[in-house]
Amino acid sequence: MNGTPWNFCSNWYRNAAGRITNNWPGATALYRWKTRTFDPTDYDEAQAPATAA
Repeated sequence: MNGTPWNFCSNWYRNAAGRITNNWPGATALYRWKTRTFDPTDYDEAQAPATAA
């Protein structure tokens, strides 16, 4: 993250230890390009646990 705008400000991406954590450190356009399609075979289907009423 050095050299990026995220490194120069205090924001919700920076945790208590000062480490920057985020979902995607790259450009928004690249994220959009890589996530433009959904392939259900990339995922394992599982049942959600039952919740107490």
